[in-house]
Amino acid sequence: MIKKRMEKLLDILSSGLHEKSEAIRLALLSSLAGESIFLLGPPGVAKSLIARRLKHAYQNAVSFEYLMGRFSTPDEIFGPISIKRLKDEDRYERITRNYLPDADIVFLDEIWKASPAIQNSLLTALNEKLFRNGQQEIQLKIKGIIAASNELPEHEGLEALWDRFIIRLFIQGIQDSEAFERMIVESHDLYQDRVPDELKITDAEYKAWGKKIGTIRVPEEVIHLIHIIRRKVSIKNMERQETEQERIYISDRRWKKIVRLLRTAAFLNDRDSVDIMDCFLISHCIWNNNHYEIQEMSRLVSDAIEQHAYQQGIDLQPVQAKLHQLEKEVDDEITEKVDVLLHLPKKYNNNLYKIMGFAEDSDRGDNGLQAFIEKETFESLQAKPRKSPVYFGAHGSAMKYKKAYSIRKENECHIMIKDKIYPIETEWRAKKQLKSRKPSKTKQEQWNHIIGKLDECCCQRLNLITEYIQKAEAHASSHLFVSDNFSQFLFANLHSNSRQIDCMRLEMEKIRNRYESIV
Repeated sequence: MIKKRMEKLLDILSSGLHEKSEAIRLALLSSLAGESIFLLGPPGVAKSLIARRLKHAYQNAVSFEYLMGRFSTPDEIFGPISIKRLKDEDRYERITRNYLPDADIVFLDEIWKASPAIQNSLLTALNEKLFRNGQQEIQLKIKGIIAASNELPEHEGLEALWDRFIIRLFIQGIQDSEAFERMIVESHDLYQDRVPDELKITDAEYKAWGKKIGTIRVPEEVIHLIHIIRRKVSIKNMERQETEQERIYISDRRWKKIVRLLRTAAFLNDRDSVDIMDCFLISHCIWNNNHYEIQEMSRLVSDAIEQHAYQQGIDLQPVQAKLHQLEKEVDDEITEKVDVLLHLPKKYNNNLYKIMGFAEDSDRGDNGLQAFIEKETFESLQAKPRKSPVYFGAHGSAMKYKKAYSIRKENECHIMIKDKIYPIETEWRAKKQLKSRKPSKTKQEQWNHIIGKLDECCCQRLNLITEYIQKAEAHASSHLFVSDNFSQFLFANLHSNSRQIDCMRLEMEKIRNRYESIV
């Protein structure tokens, strides 16, 4: 059981490093994936100590550390030229012992200050783990390269080197006051190797695990989620183009390395396939231009998981489409439009109703005018009586009367003004109305069969959701490299799908009741 061993190892490596557990875990993960990690942060926040602790995870590991400067030379990183071989054998070779090519764990501080000559050699060392020493090409035994700086690469020419660091992590000083107090009063040696031999990773295990990691399955739901994240990054880049912000660039090589990282996380968690929970690690790999993007990319990945996790397996759209199709078929079959003669208000000028007898009771009656009310005003009175204008003459001026009411009875319309009821002039008009008709027994049986099949699909998906939830709960609560705080996004999508299925099943029953209740 590799996971239990890793838990013990990570606990020892993290001891005494307050609020640096995530950095230790991701450094170990990247090294076991055969990748490199970049730590961004101010001086004095334990970046170099993390690299020295990582060395203790491996048996008989050799480390190499170097603080880069503007005047650093390749000799200081890769070893000096062998004068003896150059003189005696006319061979240009370096003495690499105790330098980077001889190390298992490498820590390069202030990486962006390295000279172009050092950067070019680092590219193949980081990616292919190869170093050309004179006429021979050496396969490096490096397990992990940790680079650090208090700034991001700012000038051109560093893009290729920046792209090699698969995990990028921002580290700051201790925030919690109690942890800070413990740190300043503790006196034990933080550089002492406290990892017992039985927990240390051997060279043979490292090679064997590397092969097994390559066999870890990447399921369709993870591939689908990666496509979603890529699409969201593309949308983000289009938005940035409008505001002239720098694009987020993620190379094809980087995506391949990200999948390798996810496979490693799954392997170390004792699984034979990548899980959605592993995908939260992607947020550490896709921020690019400044540390403010860290939160932005974390939110982007979390949103993608919240909205689309497990959609490939559940996929409610086909069920929803068939349900809509059934609803339309039932509607077309059990309803028909028929012409019905109704006594309706007569319209004048398309928007006026005549109030019979009201003009005679008012002070306008002597002028032989008729009283009218607007159609919209009259119909609004049904909901709430209010002050309403009455027009004298179809094109005349209006007077407002308080608390007018509309009164509707079968084939009759009236309005109450000043506590007196007046009829609205009406006429007979044809109007389309829906009429229900009972479907045939054969049709009902056919619909019942369709509903049964749809309900069966819903039950299958509910069972699948239950399985996913159980699996997610198990993985979320004890993931070695992802905090269980992120599980809320994972469960949000599953619970949303579950509620959607409940709504569809309720809709099925409503459709069934509609055609079965027709007498």
